Amino acid sequence: MHNLNIKTFQTDSQKSDFQLFILSKGLNSGKPLDDPCPNCFVLVCESLEELQFYKSVAYMLWKKQVFTPYLSGSVVPFIRINDFKKVFLKGISKSMNNPQFTKMMTQFQAFEALERTYLKSLSLIEEAKQIICLKMFQE
Repeated sequence: MHNLNIKTFQTDSQKSDFQLFILSKGLNSGKPLDDPCPNCFVLVCESLEELQFYKSVAYMLWKKQVFTPYLSGSVVPFIRINDFKKVFLKGISKSMNNPQFTKMMTQFQAFEALERTYLKSLSLIEEAKQIICLKMFQE
């Protein structure tokens, strides 16, 4: 079984090159994040490949909403770190035993790259629209 180094994120904690941040509060608990926030867990990995594997597993579990039954709290739902670890370890085991997971992970990464490209294009379109509006009212 994997020995995962998952902790609650603290702003003054030591930074590592290979860290995965996972949202711990709100209805999107379990969602992997690129950047830390005050309400997240941090998973420290040893390599980029390990980071990508864990990120893919976390994303697929979050998309499938497997963390939803484990949410607690009446106003702001949250997931406890032990519940997250338990569910995440099950997801890792299923992924490692699935021969198609590598193919799915590659497809996931390709879609993620495509999404970044589209988001950048949308940002440039918004900027162009803003410039047109500014020019129109400058004259």
